[in-house]
Formats: sequence, C-alpha cells, structure tokens
Amino acid sequence: MVVVGALAFMARTNVTCDSVPSPESRVPSPESRVPSPESRVPSPGTRDPGHPAGPEPWVLCRHPAGRGSRHPPVTILDMDVQIESADAADFHQILADHSRYWGERDLRSLHVLALVQEFGPTCLVARAADGIRGYVFGFVTPDGTGYVHLIATRDDARGTGLGRRLYTAFAEAAEGLGAQRLKAITSVTNTGSIAFHRSLGFNAKTVDDYDGPGRPMAVFHRDLPLVLP
Repeated sequence: MVVVGALAFMARTNVTCDSVPSPESRVPSPESRVPSPESRVPSPGTRDPGHPAGPEPWVLCRHPAGRGSRHPPVTILDMDVQIESADAADFHQILADHSRYWGERDLRSLHVLALVQEFGPTCLVARAADGIRGYVFGFVTPDGTGYVHLIATRDDARGTGLGRRLYTAFAEAAEGLGAQRLKAITSVTNTGSIAFHRSLGFNAKTVDDYDGPGRPMAVFHRDLPLVLP
C-alpha cells in the first residue's frame, strides 16, 4: 500500500492542541455492535476551550446503524458536528472537495474507496450542516495495530481541535476492534505533523527507505488507549 501521503495534512492544517475530554467517566451503550461497548462522557476538567462553561457539549457514542452504511458508526456530538462512519457518498464528496482539505497537493490517488467499503468503523467523517469538515481513513491490522492512512481537516475547520477529536474517535474505534497500538507515517520534512503526533504521545523515528530506496519516512507509534490531557 502506498502511504506517502498519510498524515501529511499537518503541514497545511495547522491543527492546534486543544483539550479533548478524558475517559474517566464512561456510560455503557447496550445498543453497541462494536466490540468496545463504551460511550464516553467527558470530564468537566477537560472542556474544549472554545465552549463556554456549563454541561459538556459533546459525547462519544455508538449507534446500531449508520447513514447508508452497513457498519455501526462512531459518533461525537459537538454542537453541530458528528464524527461517524463514512460511506461511499462521503468518499466521493471528499474527492470533489479535495482542494479544501489538501490545497494544491493532489493526493486523490491515496484515497481508496475499498477502505471505506471494508473498514467502515475506522473510516470516519466529521459531519456538519455545511458538509464534511474533516475525515480519517484507517484500519486495524491482524497484529492489532490501528493504522491511520489519511487524516485531514477542511480549510475552514482548522485550529479548532478537530484533528485531535478525529484521532480520539479513530483510536476508540480501533481499540474496540482489538487494536493495542496506533501507527502513522509522514514525510521527514513535515515538522508540523511530527510535532502534532508527539503532542499526542507518539514516539517518532526516521526509517530509511520506508517508502522505497532513498525515501525515508517519519514513523509514529504509541500504545492504546489514547488518553489526551
């Protein structure tokens, strides 16, 4: 699999390190069909700085049926944003709006519909009334690694902490499917992505010839669960 574009979004997205809810308080979801039966109710001490004081404005939950998908979606309710499993229509919409996520870089060849069709629980979109604000495509390998292939936020959703929320949702979905660790890659020159992953607790190292002769990549690893400050 060609993965040179995975996580390269950080060079353009300028995702900030806003706080996301901690997993101390959990409410089980009896309707869940994903192996991990948990829903997360965030701690009051981890409120997103963009929201005023008061009851927590979002919660991770799972639903028994997706929007046109055969996979159970993973959803984060954040005022007008939901993070849920992607479907084929979402995939084609993302390609149509490709430049809003990736700017002048053409990474359409890295977008593979089969990922959405076969790995729905770990291919997620951040949906709002104005469209898809961000997405993450990945899967769980047979050895229990949750691999992030692509992640991006739309040009008008940057600096909101959405990238961290997408990562949190992916990590929970992957863990529910048996993943014990996370992995991602980016180019060695993508200093923004490297800093972002380190802020999430990833170890980063350069692997020579990872993407072919003379093409080193920065490779990120960290164990699950993903608990953010």
